[in-house]
Amino acid sequence: MQGGPYLGAVDGLRKGLAEMGFEEGKQFILHVRDASGDLKEVEQAAGDLEREHVDLTYSLGTRVTLVVKRVTKTVPIVFNAGNDPVSGGLVERFRKPGRRLTGTFSRSAELTGKRLELLKEMVPRLRQVVTFYNPDSRVAQQDVKGARPAVLPMEQSTRLEVMLDLKTAKTVVLRMPPSLLVCPDKVIQ
Repeated sequence: MQGGPYLGAVDGLRKGLAEMGFEEGKQFILHVRDASGDLKEVEQAAGDLEREHVDLTYSLGTRVTLVVKRVTKTVPIVFNAGNDPVSGGLVERFRKPGRRLTGTFSRSAELTGKRLELLKEMVPRLRQVVTFYNPDSRVAQQDVKGARPAVLPMEQSTRLEVMLDLKTAKTVVLRMPPSLLVCPDKVIQ
């Protein structure tokens, strides 16, 4: 995985498996490898895990998943990607991904316009913004229960949550317009 904030996804995976009745150490073991975005490190970890005959690889991020897919030959891969996995080369199609990959994805890059709109509303005199993303970028319960990833349909995030962190906004002297205060799903005081 890429490390940093992605580690929270591992906690979510653990929680989801526990909610399904799986106990860590008994029904599953997570071998977490934090590559901190170093794709050479991902290559090494993916190869090592396949040689250890793990049952499944769960990868986070399109670039990381592409490396895991290239390096491994037999282990099923469940992923969480930030962009369209078909155009990104992860799977053949949404309904039946084919090969040994399946997963979830969101359209995070496509939301850039909306993010800029909200930022402009928060900082009306905003003139320049820099955003970083990978321009090349274009868990299913059944998999845990034994279905082959190649036949599981892709899932896309359909619910987006808007969260406002008023504490941080006050610290950096950012004014929150009243119109933004009525739309969030969660407000951090």
